[in-house]
Amino acid sequence: MTRSLIIKILCVFLIGFPSFALANYDKQCDVSFQSYVSPSIAGCVFSAKKSGDLSFKLSGRNVTPKKCFSAAGMADEQINQFMEMVKNFVGEKGVLLIKEQGDLISGKMTTNSFPDEGMDFPPLKKDFGGTAKATLDTGVSIKLKVKESAELTLAGDFGTMRLIGPCKKYNASSTSTTTSSPSKIDKAKATCTDLGFTAGTEKHGECVLKVMDN
Repeated sequence: MTRSLIIKILCVFLIGFPSFALANYDKQCDVSFQSYVSPSIAGCVFSAKKSGDLSFKLSGRNVTPKKCFSAAGMADEQINQFMEMVKNFVGEKGVLLIKEQGDLISGKMTTNSFPDEGMDFPPLKKDFGGTAKATLDTGVSIKLKVKESAELTLAGDFGTMRLIGPCKKYNASSTSTTTSSPSKIDKAKATCTDLGFTAGTEKHGECVLKVMDN
């Protein structure tokens, strides 16, 4: 597991996507983290579930986090940073706002990490089964299916993450997300933004890791 992969995961999960203009939503879906599976780096793969259960495999065998990550070239300090990031993912909840027009679906998601900025999704074309798929310029693949509930899958060279939750008719007065006390990562992100780094960039991700090192 290299430092560049940690930065990619930071940028994708904790920072978001490019912004697209959206309005007049139809549905509001209260989504929460379901699962995450990392890519294989030097044979090390880890996964996280909604329950908080974590598993670590090295060449297909269950191992300890330290053995798994050490095989990928990570030092103890990097392993601790990464584990804290994973804990943030497991607790992630958000509100997904949906606009449907014909066979197109678009939306915006705000989360615990970003209750104000949010993450916007461009118009995606649905297939015959009602699932919309697209790959952004950033290389992130989106798969979104919305009926009585929403299922969102984000995938890329950072791994695969799934969020699921029930949907209801959009109500502009009830779209605020529940926030918790700022974590170490949240404080680091705020510090780097104050220093002038643009959220969503690799430089911002590198800054977050450096602040957490101190």
